[in-house]
Amino acid sequence: MIKPILEKAARESKSSVYFKSISQDAEQGNRIFDTPWDEKKLNKEAFYGIRGLHPLRKEIEKTMTEKAKNDLNLYLQLIAVTSPSNVIVSEKIEEDVLLTFSKDDVRVICNIARAFISSKRIDSKEEFVDVFFDLPGTRHFNKSTIFAILVEGGM
Repeated sequence: MIKPILEKAARESKSSVYFKSISQDAEQGNRIFDTPWDEKKLNKEAFYGIRGLHPLRKEIEKTMTEKAKNDLNLYLQLIAVTSPSNVIVSEKIEEDVLLTFSKDDVRVICNIARAFISSKRIDSKEEFVDVFFDLPGTRHFNKSTIFAILVEGGM
């Protein structure tokens, strides 16, 4: 049931969000996305559509456990729209969120860092770690953990 709802939300928000594979046991609290969407093709309208302003948001959340909702929110908080005029949105990240980072989460964070570097807003991964801590909701992150994530992601 969750797959058609998410696909409909993606279509109706005019996004190019790709749900390559959605876990059938999402309702048991497992991660919904087996792969994150393609950040380069994600536009601001789609981001806000899926993130919370889309009318199907409540419908989507009805089918999800708390863990699944937290996983979805984690992705949405960490996505960067690659235009230099846009910034990362981060509202609230729980303190234990680092424990839930997967290979896909590492990829998303590295894509954010690459977007910052390619837009010439920063020059290095070291500088990204400092910039990351200026974003709302990230103060409690461990700098060495974020740096390790960037290294793990091949940066």
